[in-house]
Amino acid sequence: MKNNFKVLLSDFVIKIAFYIAIILIFLQAILTGIFFNNLPPVIPFFNSQPWGEARLFNSWGILFIPVVLLLGFCINTIIASLFYNKHVLIARMITFNGLLFVVLGFLAFLQIVLLVF
Repeated sequence: MKNNFKVLLSDFVIKIAFYIAIILIFLQAILTGIFFNNLPPVIPFFNSQPWGEARLFNSWGILFIPVVLLLGFCINTIIASLFYNKHVLIARMITFNGLLFVVLGFLAFLQIVLLVF
């Protein structure tokens, strides 16, 4: 598994996507730590719900976003490392999918924080 990961990071496209995703996850974790004490008791977490109480969730829910993003990105990276030796294009697509997942999660986090402040 360790050799698969080294081979995966030897690809320039995958390496750039990997590092951008890691930076965004850690930036989000830092921003969560900075803004967490200033959050109200409930925040608009479920943005697909109609306006009102259905959108609100406990402010502790914002801590789940970086954890879920890191978990999803790790799963995508493991799957990409398994595919890389035989199917480079599929591994690149999976890694880009992981990056897209992280970017969209970061944007959702920013939307929640900007709605509160």
